[in-house]
Amino acid sequence: MDIIIKHAAVLTMDDACPVLLDAFVGIDEGKISYLSTCEPRISARREIDARGKLLMPGLINAHTHVPMTLMRGYADDYDLHTWLFDHVFPVEAKLDARCIKTGALLGMMEQIRSGTTSISDMYFQIPVIAEAAAQAGIKANLSNGATFFGAPEAYCFETDSVTAEMREMLERWHGYDNGRIRLDAAVHAE
Repeated sequence: MDIIIKHAAVLTMDDACPVLLDAFVGIDEGKISYLSTCEPRISARREIDARGKLLMPGLINAHTHVPMTLMRGYADDYDLHTWLFDHVFPVEAKLDARCIKTGALLGMMEQIRSGTTSISDMYFQIPVIAEAAAQAGIKANLSNGATFFGAPEAYCFETDSVTAEMREMLERWHGYDNGRIRLDAAVHAE
């Protein structure tokens, strides 16, 4: 066994037995392999004493724009249109890959600290966000926030730069690390 978490209160998500007190959770190769109120007979490479702690499944944040962590508190108290067009979009136009990765890592760090283990993120420069997710160790479903403000008949999916980026992303990142990072199609509405 790689890890044994000892003496935890475990939220099981099982209606028949929702909480196990003073429980033991064994982990092998990143997966739960043992759960009982009896201590396992085999030893583990690492032991964690979780006395007085709650062990529960990770939270899932189904709507994130993690790089925008950098803009928290910026231009608050505006209606959506003013906030986006007069404040957010001009700032986003100045963000380079380094800024986006820094914001993504900061946002992911905050997610992990609060118990979130999986995010669904839509933004731009998705390859940079995928690198951040790989580095942070968080599970991520990523999609590119493609936005088009022109006349609908002027839009061409095949030649859109976002389409090309998503094709590259599918080849490099979809299914990365046993499926920890996945690419999705998503609709963005303003």
